[in-house]
Amino acid sequence: MSNINDRRLLQRTNLALYLKVLNADSEQLLGNIIDINVCGFLLLTKQTLQPQTVFNVKIELPEEFAPETFARCTAIIRRADASINPSFYEAGFEITDITPQARDQIEQLEQALLLKFGPE
Repeated sequence: MSNINDRRLLQRTNLALYLKVLNADSEQLLGNIIDINVCGFLLLTKQTLQPQTVFNVKIELPEEFAPETFARCTAIIRRADASINPSFYEAGFEITDITPQARDQIEQLEQALLLKFGPE
């Protein structure tokens, strides 16, 4: 099987800070984003999450995005595996429904982080 990075349409921005992701329906913390783009994100979580599960999520935005505090979208888990750290799991989400506003927020987040921390 080919490497996931080779199959990805857009490269994700690796975050130097961990942004929280909440289940928008229950307000429960799902985990923290490791990397993100407008097509999907990788989540570091303490929960075992099942592939093909769909969530309405709220992605925390940094302070400079105020007054907005979250970008909202719908995402499906495409893969879920144990992390290198045995206390955590990693879940790869594909964003399946996103408003133009949330898409813009995520694009701005990527650009701000690239300017601040540089490419990988």
